[in-house]
Amino acid sequence: MVSVEELISAGVHFGHPASSWNPKMKPYIYGKRNTIHIINIKETLRGLVRAYHFLRKICAEGGEVLLVGTKRPAKQIVYELAHSLDIPYVCERWLGGMLTNFSTIRQRLGRLEEIEKMEESGLMKTFSKKAIARLTREKRKIKNNLEGVRYMSKLPNALLVVDAKKEYNAIREAYKLSIPTITLIDTDSDPDMVDIPIPGNDDAYRAISIILHTLAKAIQAGKQEWKSHLSELQKQTETTEETQETSPTPTKEEKKNSPPKSKKKSTFTSRTRKTKRSTTEQTPTQDSKRAKTQKIIPKKDEEKTPPTSTTTTPGTTPPKNSEIQNKEKNKTENNPTTQPNENSSEEAKQQ
Repeated sequence: MVSVEELISAGVHFGHPASSWNPKMKPYIYGKRNTIHIINIKETLRGLVRAYHFLRKICAEGGEVLLVGTKRPAKQIVYELAHSLDIPYVCERWLGGMLTNFSTIRQRLGRLEEIEKMEESGLMKTFSKKAIARLTREKRKIKNNLEGVRYMSKLPNALLVVDAKKEYNAIREAYKLSIPTITLIDTDSDPDMVDIPIPGNDDAYRAISIILHTLAKAIQAGKQEWKSHLSELQKQTETTEETQETSPTPTKEEKKNSPPKSKKKSTFTSRTRKTKRSTTEQTPTQDSKRAKTQKIIPKKDEEKTPPTSTTTTPGTTPPKNSEIQNKEKNKTENNPTTQPNENSSEEAKQQ
């Protein structure tokens, strides 16, 4: 990080004249000297530490940071840092709707690519001088305003802004889209729409450079962490692919001979999640019980049903009704004297 002596030597603590201050900046002001407000260096360090860790975290997760600074002392610093860190930037002019109307910005960048292809293919030489001049003017205008965000395919995850008063439109658009902003604010700025304010001198070249360079270290460290994370993921994927290639694939015969996989019992015992077992998934004990019941039921039905015929096969016992009838016949055959005795009694009465 940065020491207090380095910040003081760079003139970070100097603010604007007291006549042009914003009352909302009162918590960040230490005092007044010769009609000039002095910024509290402790608040500057506190804001730097918060911004450092925040930017490092965003870059470590693969996020993008948009660097914005269109002031004359900040243009060169923003341009150099953005190219060294390979991040998008805006250093010429903030176009209205660069974030809220991002789709049209991408269309204008597509138009820039079309003009460049026409130049490379030699198609532009076939046009008239007036058409060529018009296309070159259009190309120059788009390139000056949108060259920094040319390779920004999506909205940024954070904005790093120099001078909140000068870049008010950028901060307002980020506020509407809930994009966090880190800004270097002076005593004449409004800190309401800023997420992480860094109070300091935003007019001096040295003050801007020392703050932006410290935050650039955080961005660089976060990007290195992201690259190492990606390399680890690539190694893991390569090892998994190698193991899959080395492991032999089982043939059809091996699959048939292999034992079936045992299903794990679910540990969830809620009544709502229990499912009824199908008839095909019954346990062997249930199958045996069902077989026993099936054997017993037909015997009961046979006892209840009456016999259809009185004929009996040899070696089997006849039913009870046939036995009774045979006994009665045998009694009548064995007692033939019953009828003559009755006749003799009637003749005796007639005499």
